Amino acid sequence: MAIRPKRADYLLFVDESGTPNYLKSRDLEAAKSGIKPVAPARFGVAGVFMPRQSYITSLLPDFNRLKIAHFGTHKICVRYHDIISMHNAPFSGFKDNAKRVAWEADLRDFIAGANFVAVIAVLLKIPMQIRYPAPHPPYEYCFDCILERCGFDIPQGAICQIVAESRGKGKDDELRRRLLHLQLIGNHMQPAEFFRSRYLPDIIFRVKPDNDAGLQCADLYAACYSKAVLEHPTPVHYFKLLSPRIRRRKGDALKYGMKILPDPPLGFKL
Repeated sequence: MAIRPKRADYLLFVDESGTPNYLKSRDLEAAKSGIKPVAPARFGVAGVFMPRQSYITSLLPDFNRLKIAHFGTHKICVRYHDIISMHNAPFSGFKDNAKRVAWEADLRDFIAGANFVAVIAVLLKIPMQIRYPAPHPPYEYCFDCILERCGFDIPQGAICQIVAESRGKGKDDELRRRLLHLQLIGNHMQPAEFFRSRYLPDIIFRVKPDNDAGLQCADLYAACYSKAVLEHPTPVHYFKLLSPRIRRRKGDALKYGMKILPDPPLGFKL
């Protein structure tokens, strides 16, 4: 029996956007009548996948340099909501148009030169609940999709470590159990061996104060693209800026780098 390496060859950073719960019955019925639900109507998960060495030698130092250049320190968490809202310091500085334009130009260069692949899964709660009376939990659907697509890019014999943002002990344990289920039983997409041979059997959980560069990149993709799907066809900021790193095959990102459940909105393109 092959012995797993102590250190992973690849890293997969996983972050979410939205609440991983379905709408309550009364909110769902109201939504069917055209009333906008109070609870978020979408949930998104993004995975940022890269060689472990690239994270150490490239992404981490480059991302820190980007933050130092614009905020004077690398000890801040870059989050999509904070950037777009511009409510809290240091992101309130982006109300100055020149500073915002300079930040976006440097972020665009960072994304263009980064050695990672982004995979996104977005679940639209209203159509999902209408189509399926008892759907599986949103995080489960999205997590499975991320691991399946990234798994195809893990070379034979290599192994990947999953790093996820902590959502509290209870939810962290749920995600650990889901990974265990995939590695022991599999799912309708792939057999257990697919997940067992590609991913280490435990997840590293980190909290926001850890200031993890990989998770901050995953947050940008999860928040931006789940918002874009829900609000389509209204343009969403950073939609084009982040797109170069989305997983593609023959130029097709929507099929290979993004999964929208149950279906993409009519006319949605990447």
